[in-house]
Amino acid sequence: MRRTTLDITTGIATTVVGTGLTAVLAAGPATAATPSGPPADYAGDARSTTNARRVDHGRHRVGPQTCLQRKAARHAEQMASADRAWHQDLKRVVRACEMRKVGENVAVGFQSGRTTVNRGWMRSSSHRQNLLDRRFDAMGLAARRSDDGQWYVAQVFGDR
Repeated sequence: MRRTTLDITTGIATTVVGTGLTAVLAAGPATAATPSGPPADYAGDARSTTNARRVDHGRHRVGPQTCLQRKAARHAEQMASADRAWHQDLKRVVRACEMRKVGENVAVGFQSGRTTVNRGWMRSSSHRQNLLDRRFDAMGLAARRSDDGQWYVAQVFGDR
């Protein structure tokens, strides 16, 4: 798995890539299902589950931030339209959203926002590190469906 963060205070972009693993988190056949409900419900479930897991691990909740939300929504839409997942350029997110540090989790194919967080990101060490990073205090999260019905999710964290 790949975890990418950019810390503007040091100017260092950190990317961790697991040997032989893909750059994004994709659901296996057991969790892929016909999606239902609007994107706002899916994203809302992922957002509330993210904050529940953060609290479970002694972290503060992350609140919404308009710029990060726009970046997450745009990226989820681009991935769904292209029918593939990838990480966006986080240097642009840092500059546009005036953050000191940002991190991103992406996923494809999970049946719900809750499943994306619990069975996807929390079970992947690199995604879990982003989700539980103590410095992050803001988040944008969006989910979009591709033409074939697969969910694409972008979660963008920030440290203001």
